This record gives sequence, structure tokens and C-alpha cells, in this order.
Amino acid sequence: MDIRVLEYFLAVAQEQNITRASQVLHVTQPTLSRQLQQLEGELGVKLFDRTNHNTVLTEEGVIFRRRAQDIVSMAQKAREELHQDEVELSGTIAVGSVELMSVWELGRLIAAFQEQHPQVKFELYSSNNEDIDDRLHQGTLDLGLCLEPFNTVGYEYI
Repeated sequence: MDIRVLEYFLAVAQEQNITRASQVLHVTQPTLSRQLQQLEGELGVKLFDRTNHNTVLTEEGVIFRRRAQDIVSMAQKAREELHQDEVELSGTIAVGSVELMSVWELGRLIAAFQEQHPQVKFELYSSNNEDIDDRLHQGTLDLGLCLEPFNTVGYEYI
């Protein structure tokens, strides 16, 4: 499975139209269609229901989209980490948080950090403890803000 094909899949899922997605991706429509068919063959499931005007995710496609987003995000993060300018702190920090009363404090801390390090971007993800734990284990989050009770085994925590 190629990262490029996952990016193609995600573009079609977002655009819900192969022709529009091919324009966004700057590839021909037949090439994009062929890549999606090969991906479906490799996975052994149908990812899209296709009509003349729309391309809608199947149930399997919805499940696969989440994993494809994680994989593409991790690949992009790896590229960024490998090409960081050693003089200036840069990159993306992915933060997962449950809904907290003090989330405004997180926003204030991020803003202060970005004043010192403007090349650093933050991706914020809101969910529950279990999902944040899963994403920390998968490596798609760098930091998790959770509520107790939470299993802290294997984590550095405050």
C-alpha cells in the first residue's frame, strides 16, 4: 500500500467525486479510478459506492478513512521531522484532549509557545480517554490530556 494512493483515497472521500478529486490531485481521472480499484482489490473490500455524479464511502470506506488519515498524518510528520531546520524549532505537535474546563489555559499556553517558536504548528484533537490512549500508542498524538481514571502505565505524566 502506497502513501500516495492513500492520499488519493482521502481526496476522493473529501470531494465525493472522482473528477473533482483528480483535478485537485493533478492526475487524470482514469489514473485515479485505476488506483482506487487496485486499492479496493488489495484490501478485498469496496470502499466507495459510485454513481454518475457522486462517489460516497461505504461502511468499510468510513472505517478505512480513519486509518488512512492516521497513516498519511504519520508519514507527513516523519517527513517534517527529517527536514527540520536545526537552528529554528519547527514541526507539528499533535495534542489530544478530553473536554476540560481548563482548555482555555491550553490555548493560552500554545499561543505563548508559538510566540517563541512561530514555526511550530499544533494539531488539536478532541475525544475521550480511550481514543486518546489508542492514538498515543499509534504515535499519531504527541501529548494527551485526559481525566482520571486513566491507566498511566508506560507514560510519563503529571
